[in-house]
This record gives sequence, C-alpha cells and structure tokens, in this order.
Amino acid sequence: LAHPGETGGEPLQVVVAPVRSLLQPQLKGLGDLEPVELRPGGEAELETVARRLTDMAYARVDLVTKRGEFAVRGGILDVFPPTEEHPLRVEFWGDEIEEIRTFAVADQRTIDKVERLFAPPCRELLLTDSVRAKANQLTTEHPQLSEMLDRIAAGIPVEGMESLAPALLDGSDSLELLIDTLPGNTHVLLCDPERIRTRA
Repeated sequence: LAHPGETGGEPLQVVVAPVRSLLQPQLKGLGDLEPVELRPGGEAELETVARRLTDMAYARVDLVTKRGEFAVRGGILDVFPPTEEHPLRVEFWGDEIEEIRTFAVADQRTIDKVERLFAPPCRELLLTDSVRAKANQLTTEHPQLSEMLDRIAAGIPVEGMESLAPALLDGSDSLELLIDTLPGNTHVLLCDPERIRTRA
C-alpha cells in the first residue's frame, strides 16, 4: 500500500479487508520500514541480516515451516516472507551471497533458483526495545496477560500480540488505521453492512 509496484508486482487496484482489520490500529509508517532485500552476487553480513529479521518480528527457529520464520545454519539462511508461496534459502560464502533458491517445507529440498529475497516486516507490531520494556512493565499490572507479555518482553513474537499495540506503544499518534494508509480518492464499498455492524 505504501509503495505500489515496488515489490515486483503491479500497483494494487483493490484491497479486500474484513472490518476487524479496518478497526485494528497498526504501527504508523509500517509501510516505510526497509525490507530485507538480498540478491545473488551481492554482499551482506549474515548476523546483521538475522538481527534485522528479528527486529521485523520474524521468529528465529531451528526449522522453517511457517511464514514469518527464519533459521540460520552455518552459512545458510532460510526465510519464509509473508508474501511468498515458498520459503527461500540463501547460501552465503563469507559475506557474499552465492545463491537463492525456494524450498519445500515438507522435505526441505530446494526447488528453483530465484533472483532475490524480498522480506518485508511480517507483523504489525515490531518488538523494539521500548515495546519490550513496556510489556515487561505491564506484566505486573495485568497478570492474566503475563504469558503473552513475558514472551513479548523476551522479544518472541506471539499470535494476537497486535491487539495489545495501543497499550504497548507510546501515544496514540504512533498508531493509524488501515483506511488512513489508502489514497484520498479511494472508494469504500461495504459488503453486507448488517454483518459488518455485528462484527465491528
């Protein structure tokens, strides 16, 4: 939405969204965060790339099976961006990127060579130092949420953590709605207004 056409596809013409996603506040400027972009023949430090993926709320795991996960084994980086059909395997030789291939989740075998890895943020709430500190503080105030808040404080992405964004981010000016990111001349169509009212 923020940069139409820059992800390799055509600019968006239509956005279909459930009413709950329209009502859920998100981090302002999320679309302006720099994605991780790697190409064969380019250079990057593997640990720096891993740190950037963690900052963008990718979960570091031993074996990549779901979108939003990444794994590091020796000079190999596996990443499953939320925009891809298959995860990608990046082979490093020192700081040089030798090859990027897609691979199958089921048997972890490589499929095809690709020209680049494009990994945008995979969450609407980024686990910055201030967010983690706030989660740690809220744990004592809201013990019923301690399991989720403890994981956020440790820098581990949790399903549903975006619902806590208003409490974890400083000030309402750091949040915006999806509708705020759309161009001014956008037409909004409501499909089944009665059901939308109920869900909202």
